[in-house]
Amino acid sequence: MKSVRKGAAVSRALLFVPVLSAVLALGGCAVGWGQKYEVVHKDSRSITVTYDSLVADFRTFAKDVDAHCAQFGKEAVPEQRKDARGVVQTITFRCE
Repeated sequence: MKSVRKGAAVSRALLFVPVLSAVLALGGCAVGWGQKYEVVHKDSRSITVTYDSLVADFRTFAKDVDAHCAQFGKEAVPEQRKDARGVVQTITFRCE
C-alpha cells in the first residue's frame, strides 16, 4: 500500500514541475515575449514602465529609467504605481 501512495506522490511532483515552468514562462508574455519589462511611454517629462513582478523589480530597469531622465539633465523620481493584470505592474517616473 505504501508503494502505491509513494507512486502517486511522485506522479504529482512530476506534474508540478512542467506546470510551474509553464506558468513562469507565460508570466513574461504579458509584458512582451521574453521581456521582463517594457517602456510604454517616454518623453522629456516622464517615463512609464510596465514590468512582470514575478521576474523583475525596479533594479531590473533602474539603469534605463535613470539614463532616460539623465539625457535631459534630470533625475528620475517615482510618481505613480498601479497594478495591471495581476502580476504585471506599471510605474511612472517624473524626470525632474
